[in-house]
Amino acid sequence: MDLILDIIAHVAFSICAGLLAWKIYGVKNRKSMGIALGAAMVSGVLIDIDHLFDYMLFYGWNFNLYYFLYGQQFVMTKKNYVLLHGFEYVAILGLCMYWAKTRIAKMVLLSLLVSLLFHLFIDMMIYSIPVRHYFLLFRALTGFVVSH
Repeated sequence: MDLILDIIAHVAFSICAGLLAWKIYGVKNRKSMGIALGAAMVSGVLIDIDHLFDYMLFYGWNFNLYYFLYGQQFVMTKKNYVLLHGFEYVAILGLCMYWAKTRIAKMVLLSLLVSLLFHLFIDMMIYSIPVRHYFLLFRALTGFVVSH
């Protein structure tokens, strides 16, 4: 059930993030809306592709969809790399947005930033993971060990 809620929440909030960025910065046409929504989906939904890295570290090329979808690699290894999940990226996106020159660049970066924030907070709420575990530096310093 958590997986279904997770996917629905990531998609819904990514749509909201993309529409917000489009409303603030976008040229009011469908093309710019599509760009904003696409960017939001990348950092709000497709970011979970990094779970595949964790899976492959433990299982190698022996792919089991059930194990992958339900995060068995995290349970078995007690490690959580998910290298694309980190608040450090929010800061980097914010800096890039500050330095961006065009409205379209600002719109894309805002879509990425807000959608990533939503993604991280949704994960923290659904899976009861403390905020500190969403900092790459913290996870690296603790050997990527999962401890709630």
